[in-house]
Amino acid sequence: MYNTILNAVAEQIAAKIPSSPVYVDEIPQNADGSTFVRIVEDARSNGCNRSRYDFSMEVLHFQTAHDTFTYGEWVDDIYTALGRIEISEIVLFPKNCSARQDKDNRFYQFAFDIEFTLVGIPQNELMETLKTDILEVKHG
Repeated sequence: MYNTILNAVAEQIAAKIPSSPVYVDEIPQNADGSTFVRIVEDARSNGCNRSRYDFSMEVLHFQTAHDTFTYGEWVDDIYTALGRIEISEIVLFPKNCSARQDKDNRFYQFAFDIEFTLVGIPQNELMETLKTDILEVKHG
């Protein structure tokens, strides 16, 4: 699920901001003008055929010396791109969203959390077939 979430976020950003390459594994040299997505914190718990996931994520856009992409434009695009995160048939809504610009004008940052629970039905624990007797009802 870790990589699925990470890649879904990266794909949605890339679709909204195609001019900025998006990286998830590592930041390459000369990354100015690109975007980096990472999971900062990951907590999971399992029980009763349920898996609970809590992710804290961060998106960084590394500014260029002559960046024409203003902070305001970037923030609007990020909030639009990540207002809802779609993974197959699951739709997730980020919460605790915050954005800021580095005071040295090196990067823009967007941080948010995703929390969700998946419910699974074990394949090997099927209900037994219920036997029903049909009673004949006589009127009359």
